[in-house]
Amino acid sequence: MASELHFINKMLNFIKRYCNNLKTMSVMSSETFVALAAYNTLAEAEIAKSILQSANIWVDIRNEHMSVLNSIGGAATIVVRSEDLEAARCALEMR
Repeated sequence: MASELHFINKMLNFIKRYCNNLKTMSVMSSETFVALAAYNTLAEAEIAKSILQSANIWVDIRNEHMSVLNSIGGAATIVVRSEDLEAARCALEMR
């Protein structure tokens, strides 16, 4: 029962993020996004995302659900706006 609730919670979070991403993508459709870094675990990607957000850099994690579902680990990719690329690199290097 607990594992089923955990799965349902994960799916609801996925749907919520997917809908939020659709809203964000429609607003930001004219902007160009670039991959900044790839991480083997979602935890590493979340840490990087937190660092970038604290520097007021828009950031998204792509393939995050694949990295969670894949037992050998998948690449959770950090994506930023192209104009924020250098600032994002600097922010991650300073940590």
